[in-house]
Amino acid sequence: MYTHLCRHERAFDSGQGREAVDPRGSLPGTHRPEGVRGPWTGRRMKILLVNTLYYPASLGGAEVSVQALAEGLQASGHEVRVLTSALDAGAGTGVANGVGVEYVVQPNLYSAPLTQGVSRFAKLRWHLRDRFNRRTPPLLAERYAAWCPDVVNTNNLSGFSVSVWRYFRNRGIPVVHTLRDYYLICPRATMCRGGEVCRRQCMSCAYFSIAKKRESNGVDAVVGISRFIADLHRREGYFSKAVFNETIGNIYEPPAGTRERPPRSEPFTVGYLGRISKEKGLEDLLSAVEKARRTRSIRLLVAGTGEPAYRDALEERFRHRDTRFLGTQDPASFFVKIHLLAVPSRWLEPLGRVVLEAHAHGVPVLVPNRGGLPEIVEHGVNGLIYEGELSLDAIGPDDLPAFDPDVSKSSRQAIVHAYEHLLERVVACRAAELA
Repeated sequence: MYTHLCRHERAFDSGQGREAVDPRGSLPGTHRPEGVRGPWTGRRMKILLVNTLYYPASLGGAEVSVQALAEGLQASGHEVRVLTSALDAGAGTGVANGVGVEYVVQPNLYSAPLTQGVSRFAKLRWHLRDRFNRRTPPLLAERYAAWCPDVVNTNNLSGFSVSVWRYFRNRGIPVVHTLRDYYLICPRATMCRGGEVCRRQCMSCAYFSIAKKRESNGVDAVVGISRFIADLHRREGYFSKAVFNETIGNIYEPPAGTRERPPRSEPFTVGYLGRISKEKGLEDLLSAVEKARRTRSIRLLVAGTGEPAYRDALEERFRHRDTRFLGTQDPASFFVKIHLLAVPSRWLEPLGRVVLEAHAHGVPVLVPNRGGLPEIVEHGVNGLIYEGELSLDAIGPDDLPAFDPDVSKSSRQAIVHAYEHLLERVVACRAAELA
């Protein structure tokens, strides 16, 4: 199967055999819908996106990015549907910004990420079932027997499991998986234990990932939101038979308006924007600020939410008149208050959506040299990259680069066009196989 697909794809890329596999003419539905604008290659597809969470439920950048992609593909003329977890809203169907969404109860003991009050034994049973959840295929068969997608794009699969891949593969529907975290390698999805980074897959994670690695070999294409996360999975033996391996970032388009920079006469203001948890490294930033204050004035603004007990402990330990925990903040309003955004993650950030947000507002970013962060921060141009322990001793307003925001690479047009091109090639290769 995969050799056959790869052969057709090479012929297409080299310009040979174009008539047989060209997605712009080989399948029905090639008309451009009236009123559709933007990048269009000619084929209207039925696309199903699967993600653990979706609007209005959101824990971080992955959910926001999946929503932006779904809405972008829908606006480009495709018929898009989303399968996601019901959580507190209850099961049912709905429409979110023009995209049809099916909210279902996860076929497990409880719905991830609602783990508060769940016993360790129940969590173990949940993860054992999530290795390959055999209750997911009947759920899919019930909903997608009549409406058959041309292609499926899976994202975070926690709660549904990789049995999603098996179901659609058995129906002859191609699957494209987007790597947004480390769920396939680590049940925690972070490759962290106790706030410390795991450099390689540990023995317990390897056990829980046997089926995930096996089933990944049936996926037609894999997308990494960074080269780092894609390379890491390939080194661990995932997606060894995927015909297409792409790196496509996340969509971020800032709200209209110009950025007002804080005057340099004001105290040097560092910002943190994100989830408050150990792996995000806020504790390291607070320690670095505390140390730097021995010689000068620094203001620290912390925006975001997290486990209340951990947040309260940090606020008590690092209590200072110039350190403020602000809770949830509108990013645009937050960025105008700071000179520098710090992203001190201990875990290996796959990409870092907050970096794209800061750059779009003209704010330089301080990041560690690990994970996918160095791929979107250029030292001395739009931010600073540090090695080893975080230190602010030698950083001030005059040390920060000034730059004009460039959001072209993360624009909806650019990312949607990249996905359209990939999805069409995957569908065309499957059609060539069946011809």
